[in-house]
Amino acid sequence: MYLQGFKWSISHTDGHVTTHKMLEFVNKRTGKEVFYKPTVMTMFKMFFGFIAVAVLGVLAYIRLKFLWNHWIFWLAGSLVFIYLLRLFI
Repeated sequence: MYLQGFKWSISHTDGHVTTHKMLEFVNKRTGKEVFYKPTVMTMFKMFFGFIAVAVLGVLAYIRLKFLWNHWIFWLAGSLVFIYLLRLFI
């Protein structure tokens, strides 16, 4: 029975379970202040991943600029959006 107090059943009602939520649970149960500090390698990966996605986004925008500025693209996109909106509302 003692261990039942330390059990955490993760379910869909918990929402998005993050590192901080898990540490909050552990800190409450143990009475210690454990904190998460990402490694330097993790920070580099996140930073350069963000830069790569941003550069790819800019390149896609520049390469497809003729498409974004064409009225048929916006007409077709609007019609698809309205059709999808009517399906789900």
